[in-house]
Amino acid sequence: MVILDEVCQSSADVAVANEAGDVSIDQFMQVLGLRLASLGRSQEIKHRKVLGQMEDLSKLREELSLKKTLVTDLESKLSMKEEELKLIVEKYQKEAKLLKKRRRGIGD
Repeated sequence: MVILDEVCQSSADVAVANEAGDVSIDQFMQVLGLRLASLGRSQEIKHRKVLGQMEDLSKLREELSLKKTLVTDLESKLSMKEEELKLIVEKYQKEAKLLKKRRRGIGD
């Protein structure tokens, strides 16, 4: 048995290998190989999922920063429009007072 010469070191291992035979050892090694491959694949899938989540997170952060910038711009525009509206209201109030004075002057 080639496997015994290369793998097994103790006499107990040699006895088990001789008792099981080459076919059983080959099948056992195949099972171990498949399990290792399965573990490797599941780790690969896990890492891909984490990378996908990280990409999603970076996209969401970028989108959030863009929206914060937009909100800041809109707030500044709103404050400018409010100031313009105040000026227009003040102008109309002054004109209304002037019209009332003129009406009183005409009525007299």
